Amino acid sequence: MIKQNDGQVIFIGGGNILGDEIQRAYNVGVDFHLMKGPPGAAQRFSKLSKEFKDKSFKGFEDLEVKLKKSFPNINLGCEEWFISRP
Repeated sequence: MIKQNDGQVIFIGGGNILGDEIQRAYNVGVDFHLMKGPPGAAQRFSKLSKEFKDKSFKGFEDLEVKLKKSFPNINLGCEEWFISRP
């Protein structure tokens, strides 16, 4: 469904099940991104090969740059995500 709708998947952290999902996305050709930093499957996969390293990102600003290649009008509003609200 994701591939049919030109979607992309963002993987952050995760355990064995998420690792399986990352491998599945790779096997079926779904475009995906792996966050480096939080421990887990996404970080492990981001270090495996050049192909996976090219799909990795460090933070939301980095992710936004990658997503703009496919979705030029996207605006994640990263700076608003981490503002503490009383």
